[in-house]
Amino acid sequence: MREEGITCAACHVRDGVILGPFGNTDAPHPTRYDPMFKSTAICDRCHQVPSGKSMLYIANPCNTSEEFHGGPYAVKGYICQTCHMPEVERPMATGSPIRKIGQHLWKGGYSPDMVKRGLMFSLDKKINNGMVDLILKIKNSGAGHKFPTGDPDRYITVHFDVISKKGEVLKSEQSSIGRWIIWKPIIVEVYENRIKPHETKEYIFNYNNSAGDEIRVQVVYHIMTERAKNKLKKKYGLKEDIITEYKIFEDVISL
Repeated sequence: MREEGITCAACHVRDGVILGPFGNTDAPHPTRYDPMFKSTAICDRCHQVPSGKSMLYIANPCNTSEEFHGGPYAVKGYICQTCHMPEVERPMATGSPIRKIGQHLWKGGYSPDMVKRGLMFSLDKKINNGMVDLILKIKNSGAGHKFPTGDPDRYITVHFDVISKKGEVLKSEQSSIGRWIIWKPIIVEVYENRIKPHETKEYIFNYNNSAGDEIRVQVVYHIMTERAKNKLKKKYGLKEDIITEYKIFEDVISL
């Protein structure tokens, strides 16, 4: 199954029986209704690293489900599928009836549109005594879990760059949002500053108010670290041109 990847069988087949939210009896193969498909339970079993006495880590390295269940959306009746498998009306297979089912695209960190939907950005400029302050606010306005979540290699970088009239970079500042983990000999989370549901983080950049210069502000989402990318290339033949980062916000302020 590791070589095959996550296919239909990973969720829908157990002991030769096809499981699902309907459990049709007229199918040409054994089927069974499973209520897990209408709750977060179907997602929890893979998206939450289980705790136990034999586990050699102090903090769960992948705990999306725990983040969700402890957040504001779970108490309102939302489930993972509300956002990641929105309802559509279509036949499940050729010749089958049209009915409401979950869209099987699971948009998340690999989807720039989905990531942008989860965050809200605002950028303000204040001038005081010949200095300019740029204030960037990033709010986790739409995700029911921390941002970013899932694979601990995912992180966000915030960039402030001062660009001269000649196109030269005069000053740069960069901040990161994510998790920093030691993997061996035991898994230890050294530091974490991810954005909780409904939380807002603020980043302030200070510079001389020099006419003609520009300040470029960018927020970049990283699917994996460079170290992880190189490991996947070497061990599993990951293609060189695969996209592992993309911009989720950009603005240029003229001084």
